[in-house]
Amino acid sequence: MQGQDRSEPGADERLDVRGKSCPEPALEARRQLDLMAAGQVLKVMASDPLAAVDLQILCDRLGHRLLESRAVGDELNVWILVSAGRPPGAG
Repeated sequence: MQGQDRSEPGADERLDVRGKSCPEPALEARRQLDLMAAGQVLKVMASDPLAAVDLQILCDRLGHRLLESRAVGDELNVWILVSAGRPPGAG
C-alpha cells in the first residue's frame, strides 16, 4: 500500500458497498461470504473509513483471511479469502 505498482489479487466475486456506512459494508460482506465456497476470494470496494477495521474483525470472527487492503484515493479495496474447511452458508 505504499505507492508500489503491484497487480491486485484476483477475485471470484466483487462487492461494491461504496457510499454505505458502518455497519452495512461488513454486513453485506458477510452475506456475500456466506454464499461463497472455501478458497474463493471476495473483493470489497468501500468508502467508509471504518470498513477496513470492520472487515478485519469480521474475518477474525469467522475464520476468513483478509489477504490485502489498499487505499485508492478516498476508497478502500479489500480482498478476503474464504476459509477452507467451511461449507458455503456456514458464515
